[in-house]
Amino acid sequence: MDNPEVAIAHLEERAKSNTRRLDEHEKRIDSLEKTYSIMEKMDYRMSNMENNVSEIRKDIQKGKEQKRYEMG
Repeated sequence: MDNPEVAIAHLEERAKSNTRRLDEHEKRIDSLEKTYSIMEKMDYRMSNMENNVSEIRKDIQKGKEQKRYEMG
């Protein structure tokens, strides 16, 4: 069995290593949270755009129908 000083040194090294890993994971999680927030905003905007395109298509169709009615 290692002497207490060596065991403590190993534990301190592991603690430092674990702390570094946790710090790296926190950075990655922060980045993922930012990406998720951006994706939510994009989803909202895309939904609005789809609704707008649908309304435009309806208006165009009404215009075509109105034109046919006037011509015919």
